[in-house]
Amino acid sequence: MKTWWGQLCTMGPKYGYFPQASKTILIVKERFEAKAKAIFGKSGVKISTRGERHMGEVVGSERFKDKYVSNKTYVQRTVPYTGHLFQSLEKVMREKLIPALVGRRVSDIERRILALPVTLAGIGLSNPVLSADREYSASVSITRNLANVIYNQDKDLTNYDRVQVENNVKLVKAQKERILQDEYNILLEEVDVRTKPAAFQNTKR
Repeated sequence: MKTWWGQLCTMGPKYGYFPQASKTILIVKERFEAKAKAIFGKSGVKISTRGERHMGEVVGSERFKDKYVSNKTYVQRTVPYTGHLFQSLEKVMREKLIPALVGRRVSDIERRILALPVTLAGIGLSNPVLSADREYSASVSITRNLANVIYNQDKDLTNYDRVQVENNVKLVKAQKERILQDEYNILLEEVDVRTKPAAFQNTKR
């Protein structure tokens, strides 16, 4: 890694790229911290054992990720396995936001109905605890081709298959629609017959 950094500092300016050590962070496990500091010495590169934010993502320890996500909401598409971290947000939505919208607290089934899109009798207020993994998987699927191009350092951008990306987007949308339709069908059977007409009278499929 130190050799790579040295070459980057030497060759980068030739291509208009000027590495800045003060803005460069090397994230290592705690047991490698002393060795990393010894190797990078006075290079100016920062050494971290916790983690750092990177382009909307977060790289580092589980503890750092948990802390980062607890202060951010738009991370479901970039950080994996965060569903449980949105429990506090869902609690506020359930106890504050939804009652403010509908005038009262709602039951578990009603909460699930509200999570559906308008076309399926809901209002599109999804449960972030349940949507986190799905959103991340969708993001990975859509960006996989571009990620591979970047990872392989391809200089030939023809390897970036726009058609495949568009197909992936369509597939992700279709999968999401199917999941929501399945949830709708389940709720259609579970909801009380006395409230079914009000909730589903114009959406039966």
